[in-house]
Amino acid sequence: MSDPRNELLDETTLRRALRLEADERAPLFDPAAITAAARVRPRMVLVSAFAALAVGIVGAVAVWSAVAYFLPTLVADAFDLGLGTLAFVAVPLSAIWSVVQQPVVPLSLVVAIAIATLYELRELSFARAYGR
Repeated sequence: MSDPRNELLDETTLRRALRLEADERAPLFDPAAITAAARVRPRMVLVSAFAALAVGIVGAVAVWSAVAYFLPTLVADAFDLGLGTLAFVAVPLSAIWSVVQQPVVPLSLVVAIAIATLYELRELSFARAYGR
């Protein structure tokens, strides 16, 4: 079953529905009335300008007050976060740095790891190139 509300109306029905009835009059557009309503009133312009200026000043004062109130806290939190991050990174780096500063053993281990890595990479590239 089809719903009659979903069916489209034909053009003649729409045109008949949009026509004015016998007791209706066509709307009158008075250009003088439209012009008078659209006329700029100097007093209204001044009131609007002062209201906009007052709202802008109040907004600027509110923003400045919020910045002045929260800025020291935000700077202290950022400094605290930076020092915490530095300490978090510095502790493991100090252990690595102390091992690196010892003369022979760590340097030989680093060189041995580098040589083994380069050898494995070379073998892998040969195996890919020659299909082994």
